[in-house]
Amino acid sequence: MSRADYEAIAKIIEEVVGKDTLQGVKLLEGIKFYFENKVEKIQIVNERFPHNKPSYTRTVSLFSQEADKAMGKYTAKLKKEADKLKASGKYCGIKG
Repeated sequence: MSRADYEAIAKIIEEVVGKDTLQGVKLLEGIKFYFENKVEKIQIVNERFPHNKPSYTRTVSLFSQEADKAMGKYTAKLKKEADKLKASGKYCGIKG
């Protein structure tokens, strides 16, 4: 956890519980302990990408590119259907 994150959390705790209270100190200690000992889990979603890469950023960017392509296709399909409805006079959306 970065120092800025910890200070932001500390500020919220001070506003809610109070500054230098036992409860506030214990909350900060608990949050710090949690973030220092947090285990991150990574789940393989698609088997066609190799698992043994040290960095998963390339895999994530590939999934992101595929998602963008899929959304582009879906948007085109919706636009086509909306145009058909506009032509038939059954369209009840915002015209523009």
